[in-house]
Amino acid sequence: MKRLALLLPLLALAAAPARAADPATSEAAALVAEADRLCLYAPVDFARADELLRRAEAAGSADAIAVRGFMAANGEGVPYDPGRARELFREAAARGSARGRIQHAVERLGGPDADAALRELASVADSDDPYAWLACDKLALHYERRASRSAAAPVNRSDNALAGLYYARALSRLDSRAKAGDPEARVAYGELLLFPRTSGDIWEPDAAWARAENARQWLLPEAEKGNLSALSMAVESFETNFFPRPSFLPDDPAAAASNAATRVRLRDRLVAGLQQAVDQGGVDQAVWLADKLLGGLLHGDGETAETDPARAAALLRTAADAGHPYAAFLLARCHERGIGVPQDAAAAQARYRAVLAADPRDADSSRAEAAERLARLLLREGPAGEPEAKRLLKLAHKDPFRFCGVAGRALRAWKENGPADALRILDDFYPADPATP
Repeated sequence: MKRLALLLPLLALAAAPARAADPATSEAAALVAEADRLCLYAPVDFARADELLRRAEAAGSADAIAVRGFMAANGEGVPYDPGRARELFREAAARGSARGRIQHAVERLGGPDADAALRELASVADSDDPYAWLACDKLALHYERRASRSAAAPVNRSDNALAGLYYARALSRLDSRAKAGDPEARVAYGELLLFPRTSGDIWEPDAAWARAENARQWLLPEAEKGNLSALSMAVESFETNFFPRPSFLPDDPAAAASNAATRVRLRDRLVAGLQQAVDQGGVDQAVWLADKLLGGLLHGDGETAETDPARAAALLRTAADAGHPYAAFLLARCHERGIGVPQDAAAAQARYRAVLAADPRDADSSRAEAAERLARLLLREGPAGEPEAKRLLKLAHKDPFRFCGVAGRALRAWKENGPADALRILDDFYPADPATP
């Protein structure tokens, strides 16, 4: 699921057609829609998109301000600046943009204003706005995270039920638009089918395979047009280790060969499209591309012909130096295991600390994992690292953005049996690279 952290910020999808009859409003909406397309479909053109958005903003479009916020949040041809993005989302929300209201609320979910943010999301979700589906999806993701906050505890049934409710509502909101061929709806509908916002039987292998088969019919049309999110998810849908063919179905070598060829073709298009976006200054796209080039190496799946760890590490270094917390997190893991860079525990620690120094809203769930992984490295150094390690585990355990963390288990083990047992828990959850002493 963590790989999804790279896709979600990029789903600022094409704007819905304006409902107002005013020609100036219609023209501004058309400018925003074209700017959206230029940011989402390869070949991207961030400079042209920024120009169109400024024209739309001058014409009074609040949505233009929101999309400029996404560009700042992703570093799309403009400096990577999450703080500036938050200002733009706040301004767009104040001017009535549904996308601005949604993102401004999402930015507040982990803070003291979380209840008000939830009410704001629920308000948009209950409206007839074309982006009501997105508010439903954000609520589903929020409750899914709350339902699965700890690896040591069972899924919280009430939060999981709320996640399922809003997930179903998001699908319902998108259904007719997707079936009518709306590009935005097809990509969003395909993503929701591929990655449900709830825990339970829907993640069983047979159900996962069926979802992947279903999702592709919505994703492939836009993937063929160059939509980067659709391309990425379509490639993922062919991953047989994640979406295995059910054992009760007979083998189909012809279909398997066709799927494999399609996956390679789409992946090549995705890599080329992301590289073109990186060449235009796309910081988030650099992290996204690096993740694709790492493949399963960080997860111990072994190197394949598709991976390029050295290139991935270089992309991550550039993005991390620009202040991107998730890039710093992935680069720390590369240093920890010696993937694309020399194995270097000190460098890994420095990058994990950069994640922890970032605004928690920008680091999101990687912040808690960075704290857990850094605590593990400190405990491996012996007693000198124990005080900071315990502080980090407490921070991770309380982190509001945590998703299925292990800090609670480690702290209990520490209390009952000492730091060595806490390290054992962390090592079990985050297996060490075989080359690590």
